[in-house]
Amino acid sequence: MGIFNRILPFLIALAAVGVALVFLLGPYGLMEPTRLQDKDILSAALHLVTWRWRIMPICCAICIRALVARPYSIGIWLLTLIAVATLPFNLLNPYELRNKPLPNPKFVPIAQSGLDPSEKILGITIRGESRAYPIRILAYHAILNDQVGGQPVAATYSLLSHSGRVWSRVLGGLVLNLRLIGNANQNVLFQDDKTGSWWQQSIGRSAAGRQLGKRLAVVHGDEMTLRQWAAEHPTSSVLVPQPEFAANYVSDLDAAARKIPAILESEEYSGLVARDLVFGVRIKDDPRAYRVQGLLRARLLMERMGGGVILLVVGPDNQSVRAWRLPKDALPYTRIADSADGTGPVMTDVDGALWNFQGCDQTGKCLEPVEVVKEYWFQWHNNNAETSVSRLR
Repeated sequence: MGIFNRILPFLIALAAVGVALVFLLGPYGLMEPTRLQDKDILSAALHLVTWRWRIMPICCAICIRALVARPYSIGIWLLTLIAVATLPFNLLNPYELRNKPLPNPKFVPIAQSGLDPSEKILGITIRGESRAYPIRILAYHAILNDQVGGQPVAATYSLLSHSGRVWSRVLGGLVLNLRLIGNANQNVLFQDDKTGSWWQQSIGRSAAGRQLGKRLAVVHGDEMTLRQWAAEHPTSSVLVPQPEFAANYVSDLDAAARKIPAILESEEYSGLVARDLVFGVRIKDDPRAYRVQGLLRARLLMERMGGGVILLVVGPDNQSVRAWRLPKDALPYTRIADSADGTGPVMTDVDGALWNFQGCDQTGKCLEPVEVVKEYWFQWHNNNAETSVSRLR
């Protein structure tokens, strides 16, 4: 009994340190990008992050109490030092240490940016204000809280899934600020500052927390070259690189992503592997994926989809794609040669009317746009399990 009483404070301190380390390191082990995450794993990670602010100080206090009981125990001294040392790490976010936030972004007119016209960007227009975000910048920072046309938005990019999306930061009367918090199946997660909920980047849906299942509103965005965006939006501003992060802005994003093996495969779809790039389109409950190279070669495609017809057209930059929804009895459109400035007509209908890449004819009549998502196949299939795949190759 005497021996047990002597070692009991050490055992209690050891258990307390173990608990503290589980709460500190557990979330990052659960969200490690080479393993799968389901909703239960994400919920567990969220609870560990939420409660560690209370649990870890308690663990530290338990170690100190054990030290008081056995002040000459070297083992308890070491355990107490470890418990105390874990507390400052609560203030650190390993994901933001690797992908640092951009608190003071700098925007300039495109003509003053000095950026290469072939730069890939994610562009949005809200209430007459246009903004372009270079993808290599977003790929490093993962998220940028911004305001365009008076609307709070979050421009986001997930390197491992090649997914660039822009979301509204307004939800139920709240204006959310989002920060990088983790990873779910090789797609980044964000945490909002109002409810503490976690949000999946590729679909804007809450994956854990008080807002579980709710979705952020998508802001229509275009992934294209800076040259094409500037031709359509000459007064647009553009995010410019900041010197202190220049070394982190890599141009070959595919090579960077492939350093980590993909964890999701879909063997039932012959010819598509996890990191094949696809354009994804969804109308009602009818999602469809298009192989990027096949669609770029075709230049224009019309298919029946979602009770109507989908029209997909490749832009003058030969890299971007836009889509429009047409009535089910729509007549064919034909792709024509591009104009030199990138703003002229790109297709004609059976009546001879000319239509530009923004889906508008010369009278100002415009087609109904459909959001086009460009991402790796594994990510599209993970979010759209019932997807079909176009036969276009």
